[in-house]
Order: sequence, then structure tokens, then C-alpha cells
Amino acid sequence: MAKRYKKRKDGRYATNVTVGRDYVTGDPIKITVYGKSIEEIENNKALIKSDYLKGNNIITKNVKFLHYANQWLESKKPFLANKTYQMYDSAIHVYCKPLFSLDMKRIIRFDIQNLINMNLDKPRTCIKIHNTLHQIFEIALIDNIVNRNPCKGVQLPQYKSKTKRPLTH
Repeated sequence: MAKRYKKRKDGRYATNVTVGRDYVTGDPIKITVYGKSIEEIENNKALIKSDYLKGNNIITKNVKFLHYANQWLESKKPFLANKTYQMYDSAIHVYCKPLFSLDMKRIIRFDIQNLINMNLDKPRTCIKIHNTLHQIFEIALIDNIVNRNPCKGVQLPQYKSKTKRPLTH
């Protein structure tokens, strides 16, 4: 198999390296590698491949929160009771709307804390939002979509359960 190198007008060589598949479309993801010589291109290709094999996040970009959260929810659906599924669904689609258009990599602890702060009058809802987002970002860590979980360090309001009234005789 012949290697394809293209000589650019600036004198550098270029070639593409396939490093995986696009998370959304399934198309191959190619990274263009440049070098002043073919030997330099081969070294750069080896660096990219070693980064990929080490698990460094070089192939995922622009994964939107809404898309990933929906996929996460659908993957969990067969294992959840109906009420639990509805709780996750409402936590995502009712309370997490400010995150919908953000890239997963761009969401920071401050964004999560703002969601919690908007619902401080509903402590139990804050806990549900936090638990849902924490699970989503933990799976995103495993999928190598994000490098850290922004839910860590978020402050939650104190939740006091209602006192239960004993049954009468």
C-alpha cells in the first residue's frame, strides 16, 4: 500500500491519519499531519497514534450536551424503572436546558453550580439534577468525551426530609 503525501505550496508535506470514528455520524475521523520531510511526517503520525493509544482525547470534539445526555438516557432505559426514567428525563429536559447547546468539554463546575443555584428553593430537585449530571459526566469520562467531571465540588442545599406522622391506633 503506497503512502500518500502531498507537497504543499509552502514546501511542507501533508498526509491524513485516521484516528477513530465520529461519535455522532460514525464517519472516520482524520487528522492532517504536517512535516518538512517525510521522516518528520512519520514521526508526527507516530506521536498522534501513541496519544490515541494512551487514551488521550484527540478524536472527540463538539459533542453537545443534549445529544450525549439523550444517548446516555436511552442506553440506561432498559435497566430503569419507569419512574426513575421519568426522573432522569425531567432532570435533563426541564432543569438542564441552559446546557443544551454547550459542548461537553466546555461545561465547567460553575455551569453546574448555576443550575443548582437556580433551584435552591427545591433542595430535592437540586439533588436529582446533581445525581443525573454526575452520572452523565462519569460515563463521558469513560467514553473519553471529557477529561474531568464538572459535578465534583458543587455545593448542594441541605435537604431535610419531612417528618412522618405515625399511624393512629
